[in-house]
Amino acid sequence: MSQRVKNVKRNLSFEVFARTGSFLLTFLSRAIFLRYLGEDYLGVNGYYTNVLQILNLSELGLANVAMYHLYKPLAENDVERIRSLEEYYKKLYQRIALFILAVGLSLAPFIDRLVKVQEEIPDLKLYYVISLLNIVASYLFIHKNTILNASQHQYIYNTSSVIFNFLMQIVQIGVLTIRRDYALYLLVQVFCTAANMIYINYRADKLFPFLREKHAEPLDSEEKKHILHDVKAMSPYKIGEGILSYSDNLFITLLINTTMIGFYTNYVSLTNVLTTMGGVIYNAVFPSVGDYNVSSNETQKKQVFNLIFFGYLWISMFFASGFISMASDIIKVWLGEKYVLGMDVVVAMSMNVFLSLIVCPVNVYRITTGIFRKTKGILIYSAILNILFSYFLGRRFGLVGIIIATSLARLLTQFWFEPVVLYKEVFPSSHVSAYFGRIAGAAAIALTSSFAVDQISAVLPLAGLSFVILKFLIACLIPNLLFFLVFWKDPSMRQMKDIIIRRVSMIARK
Repeated sequence: MSQRVKNVKRNLSFEVFARTGSFLLTFLSRAIFLRYLGEDYLGVNGYYTNVLQILNLSELGLANVAMYHLYKPLAENDVERIRSLEEYYKKLYQRIALFILAVGLSLAPFIDRLVKVQEEIPDLKLYYVISLLNIVASYLFIHKNTILNASQHQYIYNTSSVIFNFLMQIVQIGVLTIRRDYALYLLVQVFCTAANMIYINYRADKLFPFLREKHAEPLDSEEKKHILHDVKAMSPYKIGEGILSYSDNLFITLLINTTMIGFYTNYVSLTNVLTTMGGVIYNAVFPSVGDYNVSSNETQKKQVFNLIFFGYLWISMFFASGFISMASDIIKVWLGEKYVLGMDVVVAMSMNVFLSLIVCPVNVYRITTGIFRKTKGILIYSAILNILFSYFLGRRFGLVGIIIATSLARLLTQFWFEPVVLYKEVFPSSHVSAYFGRIAGAAAIALTSSFAVDQISAVLPLAGLSFVILKFLIACLIPNLLFFLVFWKDPSMRQMKDIIIRRVSMIARK
């Protein structure tokens, strides 16, 4: 078994274990948050989180560019160059942190003016400042994480983050239960974020002892220009991506009210589970694909791409279908019927889940092959369309209009443009039409299976938790059965079957 495959397996195993535990505790923490602080505080929490995530776009894609420039020196074991790059990244991240702090503090006097809640909440500015400090704390030693990711050791960061997140949520649950103090709840978050980054610094230094050495040779001006040029090429993409991901809550506050964010973010918690689990594979394969692309030819790259794409085709279909079928039932059991939103909102959110996952394979190759320079502006157009659609559709249709705006913006820009560029630049011997044809098939399966699950569950002679469990089993069976029937003869399906059979045989022989 190659070292790349071992690294992918290791990173994937740690990610799955870590994320599963984190999600379970997050659900408990949110239920307790709602019980002791209520939906108004939950809405404010979601509003501030989104504002600060937009500020966090100041990072401008430096993390991806930093990894891209580390692949070659790591492969060649060029210690001096690695040290020089890490020292330069450190300075860039420090400047970004100071910029976020300065801009964030300048917004503090005005940040609470859009807040619209049912009951007045005191100390809104204080809560915002503490939340801002948490973002700034996340930049402590973050440059060390670039070398962990580029060297295929991101399981260290992932595991550490989950452990500190676990401890954070345990303490936060205690704070809410005993004190019901939102400010202390946020301070616990700041402390755990800082502690996590300090630990990451320690682990990186232990794994790469040469990072402890001082006075690294400065990068020459041409190298710095090259890195900044790549960051400049990546920045429009990151800004657009951030607006697509984090602007919904701002429009909900502006056009509806802040309390509605609390209801909406309960469903977002479920979509986050799905997109994060999809991101587990992304994070696990990203460094290995980047390393592989340095030395592979077009045929080899395309073979790996097809396998990753087929995996995401299945994941996107299954998760979108499952969300339509199960989201409201889970909310009802988890938080109560009061927090259930309409099916139109659920379907609109499932579209966002599908589109955000299906582009992941293209994103991996967009960054690791360097074509991000040719796609740098596309998400700016997406962001502009999203802002316009969110405002006009939100005024006309409310919450569902704001959600649909994101899907429309992606479909009209990123969804078709990036694959076309990828196939033209990296896979010129192949045609992109097959790519879109497979996506259309997966989307049709998702819609068909969710309709079938709804019809079958409507006649089940059960109620409550028993009904939800049986419906969940049906929602797992039907879409997967349809997917395998439709794609049974697909070359990537055969390749995946061969991999599974080989793996099972290896386990049987042990």
